[in-house]
Amino acid sequence: MSLTFLLFCIFIFLIIFLVVYARWNYNKLDNLGFPVVKPSFILGSDPQGYKKVQHLEDYERFQKYGDIYGFFEGRNPQVHVCDPEMIRLILVKDGHHFKERQKTDFGNPVTNEVLDWQHEEKWRFLRSVITPNFASHRIRDMSECLRELSEEFTSELKSKSFGDKITMDFRSFVGSLITKTIEKCYCGIRLENRVDPGHTFDILMKKLISEFSGYDIKHELVRAFPFLIKWHPTIPSEPIAVFRQLVLNLIKDRQSQHTEKINLQYNFTDTLIDLLSKAQAPQYQHLKITENNAVALALEFFLATFDSVSTPIVFMAYYLASNPSVQEKVLQEIDSVLEKCDGEAELGFQAVQEMPYLQACFQEALRLAPPFFKVERKCTKDWEYKGYKISAGVNVIIPVWATNRHPKYYENPDEFIPERWLQSGDKDKSNNAYAFCTFGHGPKNCVGQRWAYEMGKIIMANFMTTFTFEMKEDTKVQFKPGSSFILKFEPIYLDIVRRG
Repeated sequence: MSLTFLLFCIFIFLIIFLVVYARWNYNKLDNLGFPVVKPSFILGSDPQGYKKVQHLEDYERFQKYGDIYGFFEGRNPQVHVCDPEMIRLILVKDGHHFKERQKTDFGNPVTNEVLDWQHEEKWRFLRSVITPNFASHRIRDMSECLRELSEEFTSELKSKSFGDKITMDFRSFVGSLITKTIEKCYCGIRLENRVDPGHTFDILMKKLISEFSGYDIKHELVRAFPFLIKWHPTIPSEPIAVFRQLVLNLIKDRQSQHTEKINLQYNFTDTLIDLLSKAQAPQYQHLKITENNAVALALEFFLATFDSVSTPIVFMAYYLASNPSVQEKVLQEIDSVLEKCDGEAELGFQAVQEMPYLQACFQEALRLAPPFFKVERKCTKDWEYKGYKISAGVNVIIPVWATNRHPKYYENPDEFIPERWLQSGDKDKSNNAYAFCTFGHGPKNCVGQRWAYEMGKIIMANFMTTFTFEMKEDTKVQFKPGSSFILKFEPIYLDIVRRG
C-alpha cells in the first residue's frame, strides 16, 4: 500500500467522521409532536446565521411554526418555546425537569466558570454568595450612589456649550455613567474623566461584550464542531486577561485595607473575598472554587449591569423621542414629584417610587428591546405536555424577543404602549406574567432585576429634569447580525434638547 493511498484513506475517513459527528443529533427531535426547522447538511438549521439578526429570525420562526418548534444550533438540538403556560411549567412548576443549562465550553477558563452555566450544586452556592448584593438596603445604598453620579453627569452635559440641542449617541453617555457606577458602587473606587466614552474601563467593557467584533462562518463551524472553540473563543482572550488582572488587583487591595482595619463600606469586592474564603470550608472544597470563579462572577455581574440597563434606557429614549405625547406624560410626572418638594427633591430611590408612568415606560422598553433575548434550560428528565415531548439532554430555548410580542397577550405588540403595565390599564388584566421573559422566571431568574429597574428610573428621571429627546430625520435602529444572545445594534443618534 502506497503512502499516498494511505493518506487518502485517512483523509476520507476523517471527512466521514466529521460529517457523522456534525449530524449525530439530527434525529433527536423526531416524532416529538412539534414542527422542526430542517437542518442543513452539517451546520444546523441556519447555516448562515452569522449573517442574520438572530432575534428577528426567532420572531419569524415563531410566526411560521407557532409556540413550539425544534431547531438545530449547529449539532445542538433545541426546542424553542414561546407559549407562556409552557414557559411557566418549564421554569417554575416542573423546574426539576429543567434544573441545568447546557454545559458549554466558551474557550477560556474564566468564561467557562460563568455562574449561569455551572452545575446545580455549584450554582446554588455561587448564587447564595451573590444574592445579598441585591437586598433592599444594598439597593438603597447603591441608588444613592447612582443618583449622585446621574446628577453629576447631567450637570456636566448641561454645562457644555452646544446651544439648545446636541446630536448624540445616547448610549455613549449612559455607558460611561454605568461604568462609573460599577467603579464606585461595586468596587469602591473613583476614576476621573467621567463623561469620556473613550475611558479605558469603558472600552474594556465594550470589548468584553464583543462590541467591536463581527461574526463570520467560524461561529457556525464552532456550533457544528464545538472542539474548535479553543481556536475561536466566545470572548477574545486579551480583554478577559486584562479584566482578570483588574479583579485580582481589586481583591488584593481590598484585603490589604481590611488587614489595616480601615473602616470600609461593604461593596462587591467584599463579596468576592467572602466567596474565596467560604470556598476553603471543608463542605465546599469539592466544588473546586478558584480565583477564576471570583473573576467570572465579577464578569457576569458587571456585564449584566452594563447591558441590562444601558440597552433599555437607549431604547426608552428612542421610543420617547418617537412618541412625544408619551414623553410629555413622563416629564409631567417628574415635574410633579419635584413640585411637591419645591424643586429641591433628590431624584433617588424614594422619589422614583412615586413615578409609576416612568417605570411603565422602562418596562415597556425592556419588553420591546430585551438586552438578552434568549433564556436557556437543559431538560434533565423526559417531559411531556399536551402531546409534546422534550427528551432528556435537549436544550429548551425561550426566544424572549418573540415571546414578549406574543399577539395573544399584547395588543399591537410592536408598539410602545406604557399604559399596558399600569394597574388601571385594561390590557394589564389579561396579561400573562410569563409572556414577559426579559429577566426569566423561577429560581434561576435574573437576581439583579430589581436593581436594573431602579437604575433605569433614576438615570432617566435625573436626565429628563434637564433634557428631552427628539428624533432626527435620519434616526434609525439597525441591529447587528450574528449575535445569538446579546442584543447588539448600531449607534442610535437622537437630538438631546435642553428643557426651557
